[in-house]
Amino acid sequence: ATNEGFQLPDALHGFGYLLPPLVLPGGNPLARPDLFKLIAGARERGFAVSITSSGTSALTPDVLRRLREAGITTLALSLDGSTAERHDSLRGGSFVWTLTAARTAREPDFPVR
Repeated sequence: ATNEGFQLPDALHGFGYLLPPLVLPGGNPLARPDLFKLIAGARERGFAVSITSSGTSALTPDVLRRLREAGITTLALSLDGSTAERHDSLRGGSFVWTLTAARTAREPDFPVR
């Protein structure tokens, strides 16, 4: 639930001015309908926010633009091997989507790891 998603940022926010970066991990955090609300809430509390995602078809140019506009500082993508065969054996066929997302994200100067 969204309220549960704010519990950790609220707790950490109370510790003072040196806030750690907040990483929203996946599989696929883009599947959360409240993702942009969570990002906005964390940014309002002073956090730098990163997102970790396995490359999926959900990482469209429009979604990448919206993530950047929402204040995401870094996009981390899971790439498990230098070949489609190796990566896809672990990640279920997402090699092409991962590379496409990485290339697309670089265009608006979006840090990708």
